[in-house]
Amino acid sequence: MIAQERLMHQVDTRVKKIIELLLDPPSASPQPTSLQPPSSSNVREGDGDDGDNVVDTKGPEEARPLTPYAEEGIDQSLFSKENKAHLDNYTCSICLMIPRNPVIFPCEAEHIFCEACIRGVRLCPLDRQARKQMPVRLLKGAVLRSYNALTLSCENGCEWRGTIADMKTHAKSCVKIPTLCKNRDCGKYFHHNDIPKHLLLCPYGSLHCSHCNAMIYKRKQRDHLEKCPKKKIKCDAGGDKCPVIEREKQEQHKTVCLYRIVSCSWKEYGCTYRCPRSQLHEHEKDAQTNKKHMEGVKNVIDALQ
Repeated sequence: MIAQERLMHQVDTRVKKIIELLLDPPSASPQPTSLQPPSSSNVREGDGDDGDNVVDTKGPEEARPLTPYAEEGIDQSLFSKENKAHLDNYTCSICLMIPRNPVIFPCEAEHIFCEACIRGVRLCPLDRQARKQMPVRLLKGAVLRSYNALTLSCENGCEWRGTIADMKTHAKSCVKIPTLCKNRDCGKYFHHNDIPKHLLLCPYGSLHCSHCNAMIYKRKQRDHLEKCPKKKIKCDAGGDKCPVIEREKQEQHKTVCLYRIVSCSWKEYGCTYRCPRSQLHEHEKDAQTNKKHMEGVKNVIDALQ
């Protein structure tokens, strides 16, 4: 019964805090980026393209991105069973987690909360006492030693177990700590040991075009290859019969391509004949054709008189 009343009181205080923040919102302050890992339900697949001659940016070998935890606290389920009796002393009544950055609220009972949860709050969420004219305080002495001695499992999912005091030291070498991709526009987190694999496929990674040596995004590689001026392509008229030349030289090639369909050079005199450029000479030197060309010239002259 006592536990049920405590839970109802905690829920009630959280609702009241929300109302207070709506009526008297705290001043905005920048929120640090947390590097805590998500549960498996928060893991989502990365995006990308695939195709011929293009770097594959999605597939079964791609590392899965993570969604960092919020900064408020640490899940109670990570703590050892022998700590359960002490957890109530440090549980933040706002988020119901163990504070990552615990502070003492300046009320008579000196309740402990997450620094992020209590930021800007004027009344203690538990006893409704107005805060004294002093800032929140960090844990000290026996309270701090007891807090630091709490043992827990690694919140990133590795096999480490230790105390809160050692947690930050472990985080520096944890192979599963969420790490931000170094590519500027990616913005996704991955387990630290998955970063090298992700960088090979990250669509926001950069590479040099093998044709023009321009620096491009991997995710833009296909679009670039469709326009790259140095990429060698087939002639749209001659196909395999013509030499493969750079895209920027295709217009010049069209003026000499023997397989491109062209009009007779006597077109302005009424000839409508069209054929591949390689056959045009045979058409124009034909006697019958020349007779028609001369008739066309005569018609144009007569029309001008």
